[in-house]
Parts: sequence; structure tokens; C-alpha cells
Amino acid sequence: MAENKAGVRFLNKIAIVTGGCQGVGKGILDVLLEQGGKVAVFDINDKLGSELTTSGPGIVKYVHCDVRNEAEVKRSIASVVEAFGGLDLLVNNAGYAPSVVRTPLLEEFASSLPDPQKQIKNWEDSVLLRRLAEPKEIGLACLYLAVDATFTTGFELNCTAGSEIGYGVKQ
Repeated sequence: MAENKAGVRFLNKIAIVTGGCQGVGKGILDVLLEQGGKVAVFDINDKLGSELTTSGPGIVKYVHCDVRNEAEVKRSIASVVEAFGGLDLLVNNAGYAPSVVRTPLLEEFASSLPDPQKQIKNWEDSVLLRRLAEPKEIGLACLYLAVDATFTTGFELNCTAGSEIGYGVKQ
């Protein structure tokens, strides 16, 4: 089992979170920092990247990296390993949005629709928990897989509040 010092579950572990400047990636980043991680964020949003701060005992490092460019990814990983001394976790989040998570992208999309509040309510009604996920909830799922699921090799954890089982609004 992972060592737990004063409730900090990712102390001095090293992670990379792609797309970590906002949305789900930011939620993952915040959880790992709160749990004492050293986290590198690979993103292309330099404005948001320069504003990243730690929300706990962890350390954050922004790395401009377009994950569509393999050579850039390799250079960026090497810079993280050099700066932090290794790598324990890679969260490939860039461009990925599980279920309906309250993110700037989701809110932007909803605001482009004729009745944004009605659409958000429809999304909420389509899942068993009757609400949208918050980005930090996805971060907690990543933390679980990184720290507690020590006998797990390859696993798909659905953070969907039951939407995949067909629960929701029936016509």
C-alpha cells in the first residue's frame, strides 16, 4: 500500500498532466498538488500556464508542449525527468472529457445553444446522480488509480455517474 504521511497521499511523487491548464486537467492538477505531488503541466495555453499556482504542499511546473508533436513530447518529458528526478504518473488528459463535467468548454458549448440552462438540466437529468461532475472529482479518480490501486495494471474507470447504463431522460 502507498505510504500516507499526515493524509498527503501523493507526497513527492512526480506526475505529468497533459491539458492541465483548465477544465478536467486543472481538476486533476489541483488534487495532485493538494496531495503533495510534483506536477508538470503540458499544455499550449501559455497565458493560463503562467498563472498556475500550487493549492497545497505540491510543486507545479508549466511546460509548453503540443502533445500532437512527438518530438516535442519527448523533449518535454526529458525536461521533467531532469527537473524532478523521475516520473511516477502520466495522465493523458489533453482533448479528453469524460461524461459531462462542468468545464469552461462545456459551459461555452452550452452558451452557444438557444436555451443553455435547459441543456444543462438535460445533461444533469441524464445521469444517475442528477448533476454534472466537477473537475476535481476526476482528479480524485486519477489519485485513486495512482496511489491506492497498487495491484491494478490497466484499468478503465468510468467517471460517468451511470450514464453508460442507459439511465436518464426517457422519451
